[in-house]
Amino acid sequence: GHIIIACRNRERAEKACHEIKQKSGSNKVEIELIDVSSLDSVRQCVRRLNKKLDKLDILINNAGIMMVPYEKSPDGYELHLATNHLGHFLLTNLLLNLMKKAPKARIINISSVAHKLFNAKMKWDDLNFEKSYSRIDAYGCSKLCNILFTRELAKRLIGNLKNESYLFSYQLTYQIIFIGTNITANCLHPGVVRTELMRNLGGSYASLSALFLKIMLPIWWFISKNSVQGAQTTIYLAVDKQLDTTTGQYFSDCAKSRTTAAALDDASATRLWHLSENMTNLSATLIEIEKEKHE
Repeated sequence: GHIIIACRNRERAEKACHEIKQKSGSNKVEIELIDVSSLDSVRQCVRRLNKKLDKLDILINNAGIMMVPYEKSPDGYELHLATNHLGHFLLTNLLLNLMKKAPKARIINISSVAHKLFNAKMKWDDLNFEKSYSRIDAYGCSKLCNILFTRELAKRLIGNLKNESYLFSYQLTYQIIFIGTNITANCLHPGVVRTELMRNLGGSYASLSALFLKIMLPIWWFISKNSVQGAQTTIYLAVDKQLDTTTGQYFSDCAKSRTTAAALDDASATRLWHLSENMTNLSATLIEIEKEKHE
């Protein structure tokens, strides 16, 4: 198979690409630059992929940030929401036509047990966290969004839209994307993985992190996973043949896992989808990109 590493940092991407080529013995690995916090960057990446690919078998939405100071994306959205959800929402929807051309395709969204630990709830009246900001709440909410997005996407990919009368007001190109696909969508908690995800912690969080590492490092090392271990559930969802028809589920340690009532709320999943469509200008973007293909 052919692997594309989509990353915003060219140096990190090239290093990962080189390591994969060395360890696998395959040269079928390349990089694409993308900053998922920027909707324009997502659109430009999709345009490039449309020119080079005739199909896409697996999409793994792995990019993310964790408990960063308050900041807005280039499009004016709170950075956790923009990076951890909206960018993946747009990227996934814009790549569905390529995935439909694969015999079987899978979408894997990386969520986190943080949505449970932080008792995450959707802040419908303040998704941008402009009234009050908590790094924990913003991160937890973005991880809840991953699960709600996965559930709604899975429902739409199998054509379960009987009660969605609003669909018929959309452009035909948009309708065609969803009906009768053989694409599955699942999400997962990778485990507590020793990565650089916490590199952006600052202020009191940085002090707490440093203290935690000094005191708890032996225990932390025992309970946490290295990057290879942390990737196992993602790989399982991507390639295990027993999961060909499994969709809309949340996994941990290569098994289906319980989630929260908030993450199982179908009304919230649909509401988030509608809001995300508007925030990413999805319908107009789909029409524009489809036109470009035929020019």
